[in-house]
Amino acid sequence: ACIVVVSERWCAWMHLVTANPNVVVIANPVALPAATAIARERATVVFTGRCSAAKGIDELLQATRELLQEHPSLELELAGDGDLEAVAKRADELGLAGKVTLHGWVGGRQRDAMLARATVFVLPSHAEGLPVSLLEAMAAGCPVVASDVGGIPDVVVDGFNGLLVPAGDAGALARAMRRLLADPALAAEMGRAARATIASRFTPERAVAKLESVYSGFGINAASPGPHPQESL
Repeated sequence: ACIVVVSERWCAWMHLVTANPNVVVIANPVALPAATAIARERATVVFTGRCSAAKGIDELLQATRELLQEHPSLELELAGDGDLEAVAKRADELGLAGKVTLHGWVGGRQRDAMLARATVFVLPSHAEGLPVSLLEAMAAGCPVVASDVGGIPDVVVDGFNGLLVPAGDAGALARAMRRLLADPALAAEMGRAARATIASRFTPERAVAKLESVYSGFGINAASPGPHPQESL
């Protein structure tokens, strides 16, 4: 009866592959954390997500190696599951021993602490829908660098609330990271714009309102829910 997608670009694509005209965009919502007074560190790059080739981890490691020449104190923190042994091996091959921390999967509190102090959040994915990890970083007011793929350009406006780079391009990724590392004022400005973007477009309340509108179009009243599943046992 209705197809729900997470971004305008996916909506346009869906219209090409289905005859169903009822395609609705409901973006992934994220909670807006309380504003923090914690000072961001000067050279800490954070990634959250699955540590895999599809997420652009190798390009991120290459970019980090390039930037170490100018920022010898640079630290890269990776939070997420995946083939962490292979990532650690690749980091060693690139001479990044002691510069890359693999946290593995982290809980919400630890993730929030990482995003609150990060200098830059980087998501160099090769393909995406509308990644929650990116939205969470923006909600935290963290300046972001992300690949120009999937629904990411629907939320990140290059040069305004973040920087976009071509997927798979380690050189472009290093240049974007360098720009934010070298200009704290610009990074702070983009971080504020990123948080404002989330506050205006990606709150849970906004998503719920859109979802209720979809169901009300089917004659389902959100104020009159059906029986709790346990009540029918």
